Amino acid sequence: MRHMIYRPNLTGKHPFKEGVIHRLRYEGQARILVEQEAFYTLVDSMVLCKFVCLPTVGPILWDGLKELYQIVTGIPITKNRLLKAADRINNLVRTFNERESGGNIDVLPSRFMCEALNKGASEGETIQKSEFNRMLGEYYDLHNHRYSALITSQTD
Repeated sequence: MRHMIYRPNLTGKHPFKEGVIHRLRYEGQARILVEQEAFYTLVDSMVLCKFVCLPTVGPILWDGLKELYQIVTGIPITKNRLLKAADRINNLVRTFNERESGGNIDVLPSRFMCEALNKGASEGETIQKSEFNRMLGEYYDLHNHRYSALITSQTD
């Protein structure tokens, strides 16, 4: 439940804007994950209930996080500054997890790529390794692009 990426795929709705999510398509999933990862890092850091911060239904979404932060601290905040804080937290979490696991944390068990699901709405589906690797590359690119843009930015 760390980033609740399954939620948009269950609802078929983009978490923070108008749009449809196709749960079995690889395109666009990394971008959604990056934003949800940042959002839920802040939700957890602010000790908020994830079930009142559900993308597509809220009631607390990005504007709500900004408002709550300002109410508690008295400091005006922008979404960009919240994203910077989430990036710092996520970098620490990733560093810790990689250190403690002894390696790469962005891997799936091989059976996910070769054993098809045998029941349910996704019966017969497997994860295509080439598509997973492409999606993972997109995830890394989005982080690097956003990290460099946020780190070098002097204004919000």
